[in-house]
Amino acid sequence: MKKLLSVLVIILLAAGVSVVFAGGAKEGGAPKKAEGGYTLAWVPKGLGHPYFISCYDGAKEAAEEYGDEIFEVGPDDWSVEGQILVIESLIDQKVDAIGIAANDKDALAPVCKKAMEAGIPVVAWDAAVDQSARVTFVNQASFEGIGRGLAAAMGEVIDYEGEITVLSATPQAPNQRKWLSWVYEELKAPKYKNVKLVDVVYGDDMTEKSYDKALGLIKAYPNLKGIIGLSAVACPAACAAVTDKGLSGELKVVGFGIPSTMKDYVLEGTCQKFLLWNTMDLGYVAATIMHKCCTGEFDGKLGEKVKMGRATMGESDGEYEVIVGEDGDPYVLLGPPMVFDKSNIEKWAAIF
Repeated sequence: MKKLLSVLVIILLAAGVSVVFAGGAKEGGAPKKAEGGYTLAWVPKGLGHPYFISCYDGAKEAAEEYGDEIFEVGPDDWSVEGQILVIESLIDQKVDAIGIAANDKDALAPVCKKAMEAGIPVVAWDAAVDQSARVTFVNQASFEGIGRGLAAAMGEVIDYEGEITVLSATPQAPNQRKWLSWVYEELKAPKYKNVKLVDVVYGDDMTEKSYDKALGLIKAYPNLKGIIGLSAVACPAACAAVTDKGLSGELKVVGFGIPSTMKDYVLEGTCQKFLLWNTMDLGYVAATIMHKCCTGEFDGKLGEKVKMGRATMGESDGEYEVIVGEDGDPYVLLGPPMVFDKSNIEKWAAIF
């Protein structure tokens, strides 16, 4: 029902209809506490994919813990323009905080700055907006760790020889760009001298388009040995294309994925291994920080620490610190990515 309501919200927004949400109104400056808590707006890159659904599940857990009201609203076309439209409406409705996974770091900065100037703290998660347009960014794992880890996994499964490709989301997505830059960097190592990255294509994090792009790669490169799926949409889409072409186990796939979505592909040998963080923890940490921005307990300064209500995958004591990221921007780091393969996929698929 909530997913349906979110889609209807976008339809109304696109039609120019004002949508009002329940929550604590503000008159500028620090947010006022609404009866029963704060009103938190959760904005994923798009609606309906299991990855973002599981992140929202974690966010809802945090909101319930603190007595906040949280709702999800996002573009059903997964567009930058759709996210801008959503944020504009949320500013008009005077929500208490906004949590966003940005489709474009720079294009979304002006509207997120506008929200901040209206007294609405913006917390980026999964994919950042510019530092000037947010309180902080909850980064799921280090960009270097992910990029090098994916390249290393691919090198291992193809025995460090052959043509490989990357199926990514969008060329504008900040996390995708940084992960890809570290894939390139890792492939410079001597052990990859016989590995050739022949193409990078983009499926816009849409399942059907990503599937079609994967089929295109298979057709264009008959000697292809591996595909890196650089998102939780791209990886299963690549697996589906490989399976449908009867190349399971021959054409290797590594990347990102949700364990429950990737289970069959791993067990059948289409995907040898994939990386991911605990998506529910990502949502939980981000929504907790949103709440603490509203209460004035957190302002995103370097070295500042924030305590969670429960332990998380990244920190056994549930405490996180604002650190300097690889690009010089401060952020909160969730923790190292997990590696999934046949040895642990069934356990984790039963969890998320």
